[in-house]
Amino acid sequence: GHQAGVFGIAFSPDGKSLASASDDHTMRIWDLVEKGRPRIFGPEQARLYFVAFHPDGRRVAAAGTDGAVHLWDLETGAKQLWRGHRAEVNYVRFSSDGLTAASSSDDGTVRTWRVGHGAPLWRAPLLLGSPPELFTHRGAMILGQGASDRPPQTRWGMAVMARGRSASTRRERSLLCVQTTDERFSMWDMGRDQLLYEEEDRELRTVLAVEGGCIVLRREEVRLYRPNGAFRVLIRAANAIARDSEGGLLVAARERVAAFDADGREQASFAGRAGVSALARASGRLVL
Repeated sequence: GHQAGVFGIAFSPDGKSLASASDDHTMRIWDLVEKGRPRIFGPEQARLYFVAFHPDGRRVAAAGTDGAVHLWDLETGAKQLWRGHRAEVNYVRFSSDGLTAASSSDDGTVRTWRVGHGAPLWRAPLLLGSPPELFTHRGAMILGQGASDRPPQTRWGMAVMARGRSASTRRERSLLCVQTTDERFSMWDMGRDQLLYEEEDRELRTVLAVEGGCIVLRREEVRLYRPNGAFRVLIRAANAIARDSEGGLLVAARERVAAFDADGREQASFAGRAGVSALARASGRLVL
């Protein structure tokens, strides 16, 4: 059946089915009773390693080389991608009650997930400002005041707590850019507590708020989104983005670093290095 090596197999809880994950980018379900042709899920963009059945026997998860856990509903065919790891995922396992799952990765971390909607069991977007505010699955905490977690008092705060993977805001806290755990990008007017724009984006890597709107790094493309949802591409072949100490944006793109102003106009270009994953500028010096 598979067109390449098989790296993971698992029996269903009732023993009537077998799941297999392969280097051919597919997951297959084999009926051990009827013994017909397998059901094929994929091909995915990643090779698939370890595979595991959910205790209900209706869902199957596989570890992917794209840094995601792939979860399929065998009855509906619906699929979720649990993203968070920074390298290949090589193992996934469900808890006995089926409510949580754990995955391990070549990035050296073990991550836990809420199976119902794929959100990390622990996450904590931090909004810098005065004072800084930390959002976790338990609530919001104002740092430096010794306060305990409390439910957010705003719609945007509730959204960050419930679905936020990462978030960024302007210094004056007027515009909020959010990357969610269910593969969406949203913009909020914090002052009016109003959702301005939201879209699905499964290739989203990073969001960053600047004076001109929200900067989005998706795959290797950097976009500047306006609050009405209109966007334009600033640069391609990008590896990393960062807010510039001088008020604009820094982008590492192959072997150079480009500096943009808050309206997305390129102001300068500096020599860089391929593969930069983080960058900053302070006192006129670039740190890569």
